[in-house]
Amino acid sequence: MNKKLFAGTIAVLVGIGTAAIAGNLSKYATHATSSAVNFPASDGATIIKTLHVESDKAGSLAKVYARTGDAETVTAAAAASATTIEVANTDGQFAVNDLVIYQHASGALLYTTISTSNAASVVLATGITPAGTLSDKLYEVSLQGQFDVAAATVTYTGDVFATPNDSPLRIVVDSTSAGYLTATVETDK
Repeated sequence: MNKKLFAGTIAVLVGIGTAAIAGNLSKYATHATSSAVNFPASDGATIIKTLHVESDKAGSLAKVYARTGDAETVTAAAAASATTIEVANTDGQFAVNDLVIYQHASGALLYTTISTSNAASVVLATGITPAGTLSDKLYEVSLQGQFDVAAATVTYTGDVFATPNDSPLRIVVDSTSAGYLTATVETDK
């Protein structure tokens, strides 16, 4: 990709956050110490087609998170800012300190951890926004892959990573004082 085209893509992504490009979805994030983008689950796999990352931290990694087990649909709609989520947990899939993604039916995502759990509900470390619906899902996620960044700018292209079917995707890069990432994905339905 030439520098002018890349700079134009970044400018557009900064202005609107996400953009649909020829059936693909691109997201951009920048932050001083940790940049992250999240993509909602789809019926098929979500495939990272391009991952462009910059970090000023020696030894930094771009980390990719995807679902570990099956998604669980919530069993009662939760109010906005609620932390207690009613969900079947009879097999103990969700445990204290598990990383989870709460996916609203709208596609909005919340990445958080489990504070407490029992067979009928979990308590999230962060409240959901907006209010929940009976179509919302809770996914346990874990580190599924990582890519070396170091104190550099790197670009990975091709079929970089594919999630399992019906899995949200989270990509994070750590930095010392300046870092960003751009990811473009496509869904395999």
